[in-house]
Amino acid sequence: LHKGLLHKVPLLDAIKSQYKDDFLVDLFALMEPITFCNLLTITSPTQGEADRLYFITYGTVQACFPQSQAQRGFQPWRPRSFTTLNPGDYFGECSLIGDSGTTTEFGVEGEYVASSFVTCLFLERSKFE
Repeated sequence: LHKGLLHKVPLLDAIKSQYKDDFLVDLFALMEPITFCNLLTITSPTQGEADRLYFITYGTVQACFPQSQAQRGFQPWRPRSFTTLNPGDYFGECSLIGDSGTTTEFGVEGEYVASSFVTCLFLERSKFE
């Protein structure tokens, strides 16, 4: 299971060591489950420092253009999504090496919002270091 998830992340897959598989097993053992309700923001530029790598195990997550509360106004909030992440996808990998922003793989600041009930496995930067 750990190879199927962790080898997807180029940062981790690029490790060149005879102990790579042992290292990835140890990382997988440090991961914890977390759940999010529909429309709950998982991480965004307004929430402060991003410090977790997330793997989606159930549900879908929208990568969205961030909106402030003022922009949302009194209307029901609907995220302006630019991609959908599904089980097996991941986000937040740059946070493991010290990038505390929420820049997406598309090079724009984004927020990640649960678009259904979502379960993830996460790894905190402090456990990676």
